[in-house]
Amino acid sequence: MELVWLNKSHLPEIYRLFQTCFNANTITEQFFLWKYFENPDGDAILCGVFDNQRLIASAALLPELIFLPTEKKKLLKFTDLMTDPAYRGKGLAKKIVQAMTEKGLEETKVIYTICSKIATKSFLSAGWKKQDAMLYFFRIPLFPLIRNFHNTELHKDNLNDVINQLILPYSEAESICLKQQLRWRTQNPKFNYAIITMQLNGISHFVLYSTHLKTYQIVCYSEYSNEQILAILFRKLHSTSFKSGKYVVSLQPKKNQLYFFFLSKGYLFNLFRFGKMKSILDVNFILSEKDNKELNAYLTNKITSINYDDL
Repeated sequence: MELVWLNKSHLPEIYRLFQTCFNANTITEQFFLWKYFENPDGDAILCGVFDNQRLIASAALLPELIFLPTEKKKLLKFTDLMTDPAYRGKGLAKKIVQAMTEKGLEETKVIYTICSKIATKSFLSAGWKKQDAMLYFFRIPLFPLIRNFHNTELHKDNLNDVINQLILPYSEAESICLKQQLRWRTQNPKFNYAIITMQLNGISHFVLYSTHLKTYQIVCYSEYSNEQILAILFRKLHSTSFKSGKYVVSLQPKKNQLYFFFLSKGYLFNLFRFGKMKSILDVNFILSEKDNKELNAYLTNKITSINYDDL
């Protein structure tokens, strides 16, 4: 068995491995092309293990640009760690995690992952730190008690144009970067997307979400908005979910800034190890800049739904 660094020519093998592992008929090969090679922040770093000509395990590192108070930084997100069921228990996941960790720290010095609790063991053995559990905050389709939506608008079409017209209270470089990320995200071929916007004092406030089956998954919201503005945006979202009969879900760290906000808006979460919407994911990270307080603050407080592939 040989460890190989993969490229675009290996996409058919990656797709075949994914189907073998998960039997997901909602995924096509185009999904991996979008995810690994159309990201505006750069191409993915891909690693796999072959048994002769057959790819039996693989993973990816996705680049992600962030803006700290004093610098722009590139992170890598470790994702899509998968092993052919016939080859599990042979240490392949650990082998890939170790190789990708070394490669990633050479590239950016910071890697994080949102992964299954089972996979966390492989990361901890490679020197990673478990940061927090990820919770599914969910709200059943109840109509909001207050119907004041102010001047909110719901957009389901021409999302690129809507995102381009957002007026963000950031520097030009940070605004361009966020808009590129949002446009890329809404091109995910697996889901449909919608965005709720509101203009106030020359600034755009928004909530972006994906739609799938009975669920609205919150992807991104204007983090600079105060709770009063967010409450208006979320009321519009809740009204829309009520009319569609869909649950609203937000994937957040257990220690998140909106914990009490979500509870006040009728969201629930499952703290048990059984039942629907149970916590099955952790957020872990490894970095070689342990004295970087701004970066540590980002990893502690800013890992949210936008960092994770939608449900």
